[in-house]
Amino acid sequence: MTLNDTVSLRLTSSSSNSTLTQATLTIDSVSENYDVTTLLADITPDNFSFNAIIDADVATSYTSNTITVSGLNTSANISITGV
Repeated sequence: MTLNDTVSLRLTSSSSNSTLTQATLTIDSVSENYDVTTLLADITPDNFSFNAIIDADVATSYTSNTITVSGLNTSANISITGV
């Protein structure tokens, strides 16, 4: 390295949420870290709703409307309860 040389670092972020990846550049006896931390996991979806069936026939199976899940940046657990 000589006066007025330039340097940049390239670092690939982790494939996991909330994870630090770090590179260290050392020139002679001076070191500096370059940190990249991935964002927090967001497993809370945006609001969604299902259309109610009113005046349903007795002993008849019904299928809900389809929703598109949004607002997540990672996978989340899913469960279905009811009769």
